[in-house]
Amino acid sequence: REAIVHALGIGDKKTKGIQWTFVWLAPAPDDKEPLPIHPKLKAIANKKVEIDQPVCMYLPHAIGLREGQELVVKNNAKVAHNVLYVGPDGAGNPLVLPGKELVIDNLKASKAPTSLSCSIHTWMKAWVRVFDHPYYAVTGPDGSFEIKNAPAGKYRLVVWHGTGGFRFGAAGRAGQPITIDADKTTDLKDLKFPPPK
Repeated sequence: REAIVHALGIGDKKTKGIQWTFVWLAPAPDDKEPLPIHPKLKAIANKKVEIDQPVCMYLPHAIGLREGQELVVKNNAKVAHNVLYVGPDGAGNPLVLPGKELVIDNLKASKAPTSLSCSIHTWMKAWVRVFDHPYYAVTGPDGSFEIKNAPAGKYRLVVWHGTGGFRFGAAGRAGQPITIDADKTTDLKDLKFPPPK
């Protein structure tokens, strides 16, 4: 069991990578078994995952959670925000005053994302994806990501961006085949992704 390391292919001037892109492992479409979880990753280490909105924007813009974690939406701005969240588990639009926070603790793993926005400051947007396993990542500023302790075997690698959608469009929902060798780092080189519109 080893890590997956890689950089995506368009965006950052130097690396051409796209930040805020979700990357995750999935079983093959005909495989009914869930992904095997590495013993070190069975227990969820951090129960809370935080996102903030200090300057009328969500930071980070994209965030992954594992089912069982709570999403803490902080407001360190000097103004109030309505946290409008819409996803497969329902929706809400509570007001969060300056210096306060909202805890969303009922998020379940889903193939669909949850969007966050603010009905007061309509340009604000963020994405949340919830998984039933720990094998996901959100790309950094250079488009790179790492998934540690991934299970050896044949799986699918799924790539999704809030603006660009799935890599390969609708066909990308099932991901691309990937083979992870035991006790090695799988370097995927450059995954080409068309620029988001």
